[in-house]
Amino acid sequence: MKHRLPVVALLGFLSACAPAVKCSAPVYLPTDLQGGSQALQRGDYATAIRQLEAVADADSNAQYQLGLIYEEGLGTQQDRRLAASLYSIAAYRDHPKAQFHFAYLLWEGIDRASTNSERYAARDWFSLASRQLLEMAEAGDPEAQYMLGYLYGTGKAFAMDRAESKIWFHRAAEQGHAKAQYELGRLYQGKYGPQYDDKDFAEALKWFHLAAESGYPAAQYHLGEAYRWGTLGLSSDNIEAMVWYESAAAKRHEGASYARDELSKSMTPQELAAARRRTNDWCGPEGAGA
Repeated sequence: MKHRLPVVALLGFLSACAPAVKCSAPVYLPTDLQGGSQALQRGDYATAIRQLEAVADADSNAQYQLGLIYEEGLGTQQDRRLAASLYSIAAYRDHPKAQFHFAYLLWEGIDRASTNSERYAARDWFSLASRQLLEMAEAGDPEAQYMLGYLYGTGKAFAMDRAESKIWFHRAAEQGHAKAQYELGRLYQGKYGPQYDDKDFAEALKWFHLAAESGYPAAQYHLGEAYRWGTLGLSSDNIEAMVWYESAAAKRHEGASYARDELSKSMTPQELAAARRRTNDWCGPEGAGA
């Protein structure tokens, strides 16, 4: 497979204006970035991007890490198309995790509906990555374990097997993988259809909390919904819901931003003040609602 455009040509001006993270609460960092440079670990993404750019043309792992930064919008504007371009370069250089992420973005259509040809290509990339991912997952890599949970849960590379999916999500979640914790919460909540009857709201709430406390915005939004509507065995609590909506909205979660604004219309000034105090305790006064 032939080489794509140079990485630096793809990045353009986006990394030059990456803002610093204001929120002092935990910010979600993908597992494969947690052992990265000191700049990554302290949340200085502008510096991290510059460092990765400097070596990316010759380093598929740097391409993969840049893809993660842009896919998640860590300290910069989220750009799934740019992430897909970066992943594609690493994928053609046989980086299995980049192959998975490239396939995932193709399948999900990046920011539009996927075409049939993209879906066929995605299946090919999932299949290509699956053998190496299995080896890495069995060796204990939590990101690969999460990816296998996804592949077994969706049937995109293996025959669909919800029980096997749950095993791999558990292995990753127990190592602190926030996305796997979130997916386990969804499994225990019963979101994967009537054929999966292992509902356990206490377990669902446990895994959602762990993912949310790691800074994963989708889990924070999900907790906000649970507290707002009194699901998962909780009593309705608008103040607690607002805290989690604010935390997710500070990370640019659109659903959380909308839900926060709608909920605020039905809260008293006293409730809003209490929610602000709780949010400040969690996020710090600068980052709350940022």
